[in-house]
Amino acid sequence: MKRVWLVAVPLVVAAVAVMAVYAQEAPRPAGGVLAGLRVGQNIAMADAGSAVQLTVFAVERPGPFRITELGADYIAIQDLAALNEHRIPLTSIKMLTHVKR
Repeated sequence: MKRVWLVAVPLVVAAVAVMAVYAQEAPRPAGGVLAGLRVGQNIAMADAGSAVQLTVFAVERPGPFRITELGADYIAIQDLAALNEHRIPLTSIKMLTHVKR
């Protein structure tokens, strides 16, 4: 009976360790329209009626907003003063413009 415990306990500990590693799976990168964006990138936002227009600059320049979080179906941006954070669902983005210069 004691030999069963000597085998069972390490197996249970190993199974719990494996489950803990898979439970901490890294978040998947954003795909689709938001695939070209990254956290920390400067961005501009303009009102386009019932939606918003986002402008991303290829050349690093200070913009009015900075991307703080990217999800599969939303983007979170914060103003440079860090007073306001906006979480914009993908359905509320009318256009995403990439400025090359």
